[in-house]
Amino acid sequence: MTVTLNLDDFCKGVARSLVILASVFPRPRDLFVEDVYQEEETDEFGMHSDRYVACFQALIWMRE
Repeated sequence: MTVTLNLDDFCKGVARSLVILASVFPRPRDLFVEDVYQEEETDEFGMHSDRYVACFQALIWMRE
C-alpha cells in the first residue's frame, strides 16, 4: 500500500505527539493515533483515511 505523505500533515502529527508526550515527561505513556488525530470510522473496506494513515506513519517514524 503506497500512501502519499503530506509533509505538513507529518509535521502536525509529530508536533502534537511531542506536546502530548512532553506533558507527562518523564513518565512513559502509550500514544495512539486517536490521541493525536481524531477518532474515525473506517470505510466500507475497513480502510482509514489518508490523514489517519499519515498520522500513524508519523508515530512509527518517531518510534524508530
